[in-house]
Amino acid sequence: MSEVYVRVPKRAVPIGAAVITVALLAGIPASRDFVVERVSAAVDPFPVADAGTLASQRVAAEQAIGRAYAKGADQLRQVRELRLPISDEEANKIQAKAIEDLKAVRRGALLAVAEAYAMRPEEAGAYAPRVEQELDAAAVPADGVLLAPRLYTIVLRASDLSKQVADGATVAMTAPKATPSPSPTPAASPSPTRTPAASPTPTPSPAR
Repeated sequence: MSEVYVRVPKRAVPIGAAVITVALLAGIPASRDFVVERVSAAVDPFPVADAGTLASQRVAAEQAIGRAYAKGADQLRQVRELRLPISDEEANKIQAKAIEDLKAVRRGALLAVAEAYAMRPEEAGAYAPRVEQELDAAAVPADGVLLAPRLYTIVLRASDLSKQVADGATVAMTAPKATPSPSPTPAASPSPTRTPAASPTPTPSPAR
């Protein structure tokens, strides 16, 4: 009878023993592969994605972040084409500031993705600018794929912040200027009323 040796984590020893016991009672040959498969499933029931899946999820998250940025930038361009109640100089400043804010949101989201993938700081520092260039150079696909929960949270946050930036700039460019209220005209002071002088009372002549 051949012996079976299986290396399992310490915390899995009771589980492995139970698996072998059940197998023997049920008349199932307790092969090495059988024991390893059952113990692994019991200790770590959540499968780990392979390298290809991880890479595709990362790319999908990058594209979703790119769509959030592009949507905000497109909204600003469309508003800029309207007849605005402010000067072109003011509108250009508002649009430029909003674009910088959108880029900051995108950069923060990409760094969050880098953190989710356990990139080292120097790797993340090179990763974010590279992806930004890729997103700016090519059209982002309109549709995405289902993301893992952590990546979905990052994308959702980036989308919300991008919308806030674009909506705030839109309001700033389209809101009518407040018309200053006219200053009240002070009422004229009434002229003093002249009191008519009293007529002199005639003095009677002395009787002769």
